[in-house]
Amino acid sequence: MKKPVFLVGYRCVGKSTVAFHLARMLDVPWVDLDRDMEEHARCSIEEFVQRHGWEAFRELEMLTLQRVLEEGFIVVATGGGIVTRPENIHTMRAQGLVFHLDAMPETVAARMAKDHKNGVVRPALKGVSALDEVQEIMAARAPLYAEAAHGVIKTDDLSPEAVAEEIVRSL
Repeated sequence: MKKPVFLVGYRCVGKSTVAFHLARMLDVPWVDLDRDMEEHARCSIEEFVQRHGWEAFRELEMLTLQRVLEEGFIVVATGGGIVTRPENIHTMRAQGLVFHLDAMPETVAARMAKDHKNGVVRPALKGVSALDEVQEIMAARAPLYAEAAHGVIKTDDLSPEAVAEEIVRSL
């Protein structure tokens, strides 16, 4: 397995956890783009966005994607909005396989509510209720995820290990 596998999808669909299990199953290096960006920026995503804005964050995200590919990471858990830049979709599709991890908005909102790091790692994007935000942004990004993905996996009722196994079967 030499081609990178990119996991895309909205917040809390399981990208990072699935990436960990997938990389173990394939015995390859993996990276979580959000955590990598935080390490290199030496601040949380929330702090970065507050200081520099969303456009600067998206630029950093694009540069980080390019860097981690050069570093040889094979499994890449992306941030939920990586598909908002067409060049990211092109890069991922041209260099590897893209799997859209998807879940119902209600599942995502429930997972977000249980995530103790939600306010720090996942800053609010719209300033509305979690479910309203999830529904609105998932609907807006649906065509972008569809454009990016080689395959879609619904994660609502699957464990992260089962999702990773499904990806392995698809490779």
